[in-house]
Amino acid sequence: AGAKELGFGDTYEEQKQAFDKLAKDDFVEWEDFRDACLRNMDQQNKAKTDKEWKQVQMLLSKPPGKWNNEDVALWLSSSGLEQYQDNFENVDGNMLINMKNKKDLKALGVEKSAHIRKMIREIKDFKNRNDLLDNL
Repeated sequence: AGAKELGFGDTYEEQKQAFDKLAKDDFVEWEDFRDACLRNMDQQNKAKTDKEWKQVQMLLSKPPGKWNNEDVALWLSSSGLEQYQDNFENVDGNMLINMKNKKDLKALGVEKSAHIRKMIREIKDFKNRNDLLDNL
């Protein structure tokens, strides 16, 4: 689930205000918030091995804009979209978060509508998280 789905708003400002309110009222530290998000993701994907879980946790601790092409491949694999890893072999995190629409994904060989929607939704969340981490 992204920040919006967790009730943290659409924009960076709304998300930051919601986090700051939590941190002030409930003494939530950023690390605790991140870990809660990771636990939520883990509950959605119980099939991960310990090694895969640690890789995803390491990946999510980095701002998406700083991911390398191996990180992007790991994201695709952890999202069940490993069939696109070869197509994205030259895509890093900065390129990923700057993809705006299905045309960008189709240019990389993503044709299935459900996969395009999933990628666009996750890329939007990555962009928001990247902005949040850059401004902390």
